[in-house]
Amino acid sequence: MLGNNFRHIYVSHFKDATAPLIQLKTSLSSVASLPTAIQMSFTKYETDTGDEKVPLLIMHGLFGSKSNWNSMSKAFLKQLNRNVFYPTMDARNHGESRHTNEFSYHHLVVDINRFFEDYKLRQASLLGHSMGGRAMMLFALNYPEKVEKLIIVDISPYPSSKRMHGMKVYFDALKGVKLPNDLTMPEARKQADQQLSQSIADGDIRQFLLTNLIKKNNGDYGWRVNLDTLSVKFDSAIVDFPQNINLICTKPTLFIGGTKSDYLRPSDESGIINLFPAAKFIYLDSGHWVHAEKPQEFISVVSDFINSPRS
Repeated sequence: MLGNNFRHIYVSHFKDATAPLIQLKTSLSSVASLPTAIQMSFTKYETDTGDEKVPLLIMHGLFGSKSNWNSMSKAFLKQLNRNVFYPTMDARNHGESRHTNEFSYHHLVVDINRFFEDYKLRQASLLGHSMGGRAMMLFALNYPEKVEKLIIVDISPYPSSKRMHGMKVYFDALKGVKLPNDLTMPEARKQADQQLSQSIADGDIRQFLLTNLIKKNNGDYGWRVNLDTLSVKFDSAIVDFPQNINLICTKPTLFIGGTKSDYLRPSDESGIINLFPAAKFIYLDSGHWVHAEKPQEFISVVSDFINSPRS
């Protein structure tokens, strides 16, 4: 427990959440029009103790949401003891953030930048897992002056992962789930799990996907994540990181990979250093969800990195 000095604040934005277009420094030749920012839903954690330090901002991976990082965020708050808020953010088309027809890493960058502007943040440390890690990488390359330190979890800017391509089956599996609306949530989760098991053998992955199951206002069961947009954009905007980027970020950067995952490989390191010259690498004995499989080691590694003085 964090005692009386800990506060947890839930914030959602569903008002007019568009912002003026923001020109990225990377080439937008592959984007039909300049991205328009949205306000992201986020959860804020505060402490009344500790020195004034920049916040840690966290973005989840594909099919995830800010709720996946609640326990981890509280642990970071205790370990890092920073006297400002620690938001974990829902990317667009995920969690409680707005559903749109657009999705790309460029869109996520303008959304993150709007968050900085809305809350008058001059600088932050950034942590992103998988899809969220790529969004944080692209943001850091475009706005290095806004980054104190960068932590990227089990993802590479290079197309190395065969397992990522295999995620396409999740979209079809989720879309194929049919549930009567008179079920309780536990009953609905059980039936949905049984249906998903026909195409997704890994029970941990099914449980992760089931965190998106919700009961909609009309009483029907559905999915929190925007399956329609994300499935359409998967091949063109999610699988690959934007290429031909002539930018670098020299800020302290830590890549944390799982030894049982192929999303980040030691063979990617030399290319990553071309973009992030100060990058360091560490691999924990885990799969893709490093933070969930090795939480204590993960908290220790991230906290040590953020607390360490800049060399």
